[in-house]
Amino acid sequence: MRNNNKIPDACLQCYVHHRQRLVAHLTRLGGCRALAEDLAQDAWLKLAQVMPEQSLANPKAYLFRIATNLLRDALRHRALVGAGDEAPLELIEAVQADPCGLVEHQCALRCVLRQLDDLPPRCRQVFELARLEGLSQAEIAERLGISVNTVIAQLAKARQRLERP
Repeated sequence: MRNNNKIPDACLQCYVHHRQRLVAHLTRLGGCRALAEDLAQDAWLKLAQVMPEQSLANPKAYLFRIATNLLRDALRHRALVGAGDEAPLELIEAVQADPCGLVEHQCALRCVLRQLDDLPPRCRQVFELARLEGLSQAEIAERLGISVNTVIAQLAKARQRLERP
């Protein structure tokens, strides 16, 4: 019998198996659980669109990459236009509790995003795989087809540039 379900079982299994870790990862990076929940689901839907057409060697890594990119886009959007009327309850409560702290946090976030954008492409890619996706140096080297020493050098370069005032 033919499976008319457009979402591959492997995609659904990947999402169900890694959902909690993905949401925790996004919450840690973005600071908002509600946003993390939404982005995790959006990432799963994007993964489901890709999987029928492509055979992915590591769907988990691809899912985390999609989600991280969606979070980056959402944070950039919020930094540029503000939270607006659709601010989650956590954000509204944070503003009421410490409006100065929120402004400082947003400024710091904008600064970090600009610094990440200013990194050379390879350096940024290595940094994101290490810090945002939690891959080991060996895993990064294997994925990018570079040596572990190159990974170490790129991480040192990123760290040096990001630590500059």
